Order: sequence, then structure tokens, then C-alpha cells
Amino acid sequence: MKTAIDGIVWRADADTLEFSYVDGAASEILGYSPEHWLAQEGFWQSKLHPEDANDIVSACVDVRRQGKSRRLTYRMIASDGRTVWLQDNIKLVFDGDRAVLSGIMVDVTELAEQRHRLELASRENAHYRKLYDLVPVAIWEEDWTGVLGALRALQAQGVDDIHAHAHENPAFVSSMLSQLEVLAVNAAAVEMFGASSARELIERATEVFEAENPGSLFLTALEAILGGKRTIEGVNRLRRLDGGALDVQVRIALPALDDRDGRVVICEMDITDSKATAERFELVTRATSDVIWDFDIVRDTMWASEGLQRIFGLNPKDLESSLSKWTERIHPDDLGGVMRQFEAIQHEGSNTWKEEYRFRKGDASYAFVRDEGFILRDATGAAVRMVGSLVDLTEQRMLEERFQHARKLEAIGKLTGGMAHDFNNLLTVIMGSLEAIEDLVGEDVATQNHVETAIHAVERSAYLINQLLSYARQRPMAPTTINMAHEVSQMCRVMSRTLGEHLRVSIRSEPDLWMCRADPGQFESALLNLCRNARDAMPDGGTLTVRMFNAEVGSVSPLAKRGLTPGRYAVLSVADTGHGMDEKTLNAAFEPFFTTKDVGAGSGLGLSMVQGFAQQSNGIVDIQSTPCKGTVVEIYLPAPAEFQIDSQTKVAPPVDRQRGSGNILLVEDQDMVRAHLTSMLEHLGYSVTSRISVPDAIKVLNSNTEIDLVLTDIILPGGETGLDLSRRASELRPGLPVAFISGYSDPLENNSVMLEEGNNFIRKPFRRNDLASLLNRMLYRVD
Repeated sequence: MKTAIDGIVWRADADTLEFSYVDGAASEILGYSPEHWLAQEGFWQSKLHPEDANDIVSACVDVRRQGKSRRLTYRMIASDGRTVWLQDNIKLVFDGDRAVLSGIMVDVTELAEQRHRLELASRENAHYRKLYDLVPVAIWEEDWTGVLGALRALQAQGVDDIHAHAHENPAFVSSMLSQLEVLAVNAAAVEMFGASSARELIERATEVFEAENPGSLFLTALEAILGGKRTIEGVNRLRRLDGGALDVQVRIALPALDDRDGRVVICEMDITDSKATAERFELVTRATSDVIWDFDIVRDTMWASEGLQRIFGLNPKDLESSLSKWTERIHPDDLGGVMRQFEAIQHEGSNTWKEEYRFRKGDASYAFVRDEGFILRDATGAAVRMVGSLVDLTEQRMLEERFQHARKLEAIGKLTGGMAHDFNNLLTVIMGSLEAIEDLVGEDVATQNHVETAIHAVERSAYLINQLLSYARQRPMAPTTINMAHEVSQMCRVMSRTLGEHLRVSIRSEPDLWMCRADPGQFESALLNLCRNARDAMPDGGTLTVRMFNAEVGSVSPLAKRGLTPGRYAVLSVADTGHGMDEKTLNAAFEPFFTTKDVGAGSGLGLSMVQGFAQQSNGIVDIQSTPCKGTVVEIYLPAPAEFQIDSQTKVAPPVDRQRGSGNILLVEDQDMVRAHLTSMLEHLGYSVTSRISVPDAIKVLNSNTEIDLVLTDIILPGGETGLDLSRRASELRPGLPVAFISGYSDPLENNSVMLEEGNNFIRKPFRRNDLASLLNRMLYRVD
């Protein structure tokens, strides 16, 4: 009779483990019938799980040897391939002299799998706890069940704007925070907030939120739950338990509003140092006059600091999308060279970048910039990133150009100063000799005309020297208040002879033209230069228009931006209908020695001298020109209200030659000039004692020689000047008048002797009447 048991009843030889009896639920548990089981030798052993077979057979041998019953748990392979866990209670019995093992196999598969799952869960939980404490991120596990309930109540009341509700109810945030419970924190949280243990941090959790804006991120989380969001992230400021502030990057996993389990997980990363670094970098980028940029070569994206907006008027975000947004602002003439160098440093191994080019600003103007940076490469050497700075060099370039221009002026000054001295000495002799000839020709009209022409040539030569010295800043201006219209009318006769009959000349003046301040001689020279340039621009004829008008220059005027002081100006405009100038020629028009004329046809100093005259007069020159349409040059001269006087210019009558008497000590180092002046002074009635240097003149003054006046050149040999002689003469003979002559640069600066042209100073070359007038004025106080 079969045993009615939910297991497999069996017996087997204790020595051979060959089964002699199998009954029960063998077919149900393993799928093998008892007949099948018993018919095959070694069947049981063959169906044992390979990982358990050896241990189970050994255990059966131990039962036979020790005679003790055992409960074994092992696995067998069922007929359908399943693994079945069995619990087998084995004992040793004897059938006569034969030892027999018997037992009952019970299916415990479900129980074993459940235990396995528990063990696995336990291992996983232990692994999770290790990770939980190992990650360098603070993790908070909190129960927001109470918070969810309060939110549902608010929603039922129609509250949908949490921030507004919190503003209207100051205690709202605190009441909501009190309804959440901190369940657990990891080791990183304990360390981050300076707690001694997880328990202390949980107990003092409310202190963590007592920092600036304590409810800002919490309110955002509540708003997110109402909006159906399950995660939020942001930056929050918290506080360590010792009171120190923490900036943290926060990510929160939120429950749904209707969840019964209000479990919330919060991850926090300490970004205090990185935020401070970012703030420091931001301050540096604001403080520097450079634009800091970062180009991701792989992604083709560009970042630039806010200096791009401040310095160049460009929004950095407009240039982020690609390098092309940047390069399209490089001047077309510079782009090719810039890109060639960029390609070269990427592929030739160089890691530094330096280039200068023109960069288009937000107002469409171009700035001259220096671009410097370095390349970062990956492990293969490929360029992946480029970081650098952009510096606006526009102002520096302008200063350099001004410095170069000043150096040119200095060089010209050194060149012309010495030449002018010698040339003016020669002109002084020539002028005096012509005047002497003029006295001898009598009524010979033809000879008189020749002499007059020669004297006029000497005067024009003196004007040329004055122009050179004025441009080189070696000839000072002698500004006075002038009537521009009167000066131009006085020049009409000279201009008509100079310009020729093939030109139509139109001269117009605005009524009530303001008086202006300028050196009359330099004004005349500037007008002549402009008219000659206009004549040369119209070789086949045309119209030259000279206009004079008043102008008010405001602070926003383009001329003011070029440096002209806002105010009132009288303007001289000279316009022609000639061939005009292209942009390149126009830009170089004021350069010294620049000319478009053939060699020998022009000095290239005309417009440069006009510009020098205007600048030294505190004015400006504006020029406009179009090819084939002509040129207009305008000189702006200051005309403040205090300059306005009677417009009727009073012309002093010519001074007749005046004979004088007295003893004059003449000090002049040039033999030809000294001899000429001696002759001129004697002709005027004076006795002359001449010397060539200061020491020689001092000897005379130390002697008993009667001297009524000293006439001295300013530049003398031996290191001492006529100004030094004047000071020493005042010590030796107090009250002795000293008159000065000079053909060199003006000596008005850096000396203690006050020089007044026409009163105690006369410039070479001079007319005999001018010298006679000066001597009479100083000796006899004759005006």
C-alpha cells in the first residue's frame, strides 16, 4: 500500500546507495515515477544538483559510519529541468545484517527561494548602505506626509500661488517645515554640516535652514508638488551647525500630491568654494579692461565675459553659437591672416596664440585689437579648447600715431631750426642790401620795380621759413584779434596774381562775421596754401570759392569728438571743383612731405602747415573730398565773445626811417650779418661797437666805454646766449636797455627775460624802418 504523504519515502543500501524502495509524491515533486527511479542504477546520484552532489553523498557516508540521523537540504534536477530544493531526514536502520538508509524528501523549494531572496535583499541593503555613506554628496531622507496633507488642504481652498501665500502669511514656511520629519542622513551630510553624528544632525536639522532666504528652495519644492513635478534642482544657502554658511547644489525627488507615502530624498553638493571661485572670476572679468573668452573647438561654441558688452557694445550671447559669429566681425582685409594662423597653431603643435586685427564693434566701427590665448589638447594632441583675452588697442594705437607724429615734428624742428637760423641771417643781409640799393636808384622806375620784386621775394622767403618753423613748433604764434574778412580782402590782389586767370574766384563773407584769434601772418600763409592747392587741383580751370561764416560747435558735434572745444568759431572755407581725393589720399593729406605732385612741384608741407596753424590757434581743420567732385577745406578759429571788437581794423601808417644817435654795443657771431648790421646802424646815425660773444661783450661793459643800448643776437657761441648777456648787463650797468634779434626758434619759453616783439625784440629778417623804430622806442621812449 502506498504511503499517503506529501513527500518521497525511500530506502537505499547504506554501503552502495542503491535505492530499493521509492514511494509517495515522487512523480508530483520531481516528475519521475518510482518505477523509473528504481530501474536505473545510480539514478538518485545522477539527478543531484552538480553543486550539491559531492557534499550530499559524503553526508550519507557519514550517516552510515557514525550511525547518527541527519537532516540534509539539497537540490535535485526535475524531469522538466527545474531545480527543486528538498529537505531530507536520513537515518540508519538494519534489516538483519544489512545496513539500510531511509528517509523522507520534502519539497522546500518555495521556502528556500524566499530565504534566498531575503539574503539577497540583505546583501543589497548592506551594499546600499555602504554606497549611501561613501558618496561625497549629502543625502537626506525625509517624510513629507504632513506637508502633503497641508498642501492638499491649501489646494482645496483655492491657493495656487505658494510664494504669494507665504508672503501674506509670514509663519507659513515655519509651520510647513515643522510638519516634515527627517528620517535619515548619510555620513557625507554629517561631515558637511559639522555634526558629531547622524543623530545630532537629525535632531538639529532646523538649524541648518536658518540661513539667508531659508524658505526659497522649500517654497519652490511646494510649488513643484502642486504643479505635478517629481524632481527639482537649484542652489540654496544653508548653514553648518557651527554657524558657517554653505552654498549647496540641491536636487530633490518629490512625491505626488496624492501619494500616501510622502518619502522625499534630497541630495546636496557643497559648492561654496566653487561659487566663491566663480564670483572671484566674475569680479576679475569685470575689473579687467580685457575680454576673457573660451572657445570649445570640438563643440564649436564660444563664451565671452561681459566686457564684450562694456568695451565693444556686443552681447556675448549673440556670439555663443559658433566661431563664425566671431570671425564675421573681423575686418575682411585681416580675416585671411587671422584664420591662417588659427589653423597653423591647431596643427603645428604650437599652444600659444597672438594676433592683432580690426574687430567690428556694436556700432559698426572697427577697433584695433590684440587677441592672445593658449590651446588645450587631448591625450592624442588634438586641439579641443582655446582660452584667451581680447584687448582694445585703439586708443593705444592713436597715442602711438600721435607720438610718431610728434617725433616727426621734433625731427623736422631740429632740421628746420638750424636751417632757418642761417637762412634768416642771409635774408637779413639781402633785405638790408636791397634797401640800400633802393636808396641809390633814385627815379629809375624800372630799377625800383626790380628792387621791389626782390624785396617781395625776400618777404615770401621769410614767410616760408616761418611756415616751416610753425609746423615744427619752432616758430611761436603771435595771435591777435583779427577780422577774417578784412584779412582775406587784403589778400585778394596777391591771390589773383598767384592763382592765374583760368580760375573763377568767388569770395563771400557772412554778415556780422565774428572776430577771431589768430596770427595774421600765419593766417595769410594758410589761405595762400589752400588757394594754391585748389589751383593745382584744377589745371584745366574751375571755380575756387572762399567763404567765411560763423559756427557754433556743440559737445556732440563730430568736431568736438575730434578734440575741438565746444564754442563759437569763425570758419574759413576754401572749396574747389577739381579732381578731388580718394579715401587713401585723404587719410594721408596732412602727413608731412606727402604730396601727389611731381617731384619738385610741391614740398608736401602745405596742408601740414595749415593743420599746424589751426591746432596752435586752438582750432581745427576739417577736409571733405570726393574724386572728380572737388575738395572743401575748412579752418575753424576761436571766436569767443570777448574777442569781438570794432570790426574796422586800424592800419598804422608806415614808419619813416628815423635817424638816431648814441652808442650801441652790437653782439652778433655771424661775420656777414655783423658787418651788415654795423653798416645799417651807422647809416641810421649810431656809433657801433661790435663783438661776437658774451665774454667779449662783458669786457666792453666792464670797461669805461660809453654804451647807450645793447643789441644782441639771442643764439651766440660759447654756451651763453643773448638772454644771459642781458642778465649780466643789468648787474653791471643797471637800467641799460637791451634789444634782441634772432633768426632761430623763439626764445620765449624757460627764461626770466620777458621778450615782446616790436618792443624789445625783432625777428630776422627785418626791414630797416622796423629796426629804427625799435631803437627809437627803447632809447627815447618814442611810440
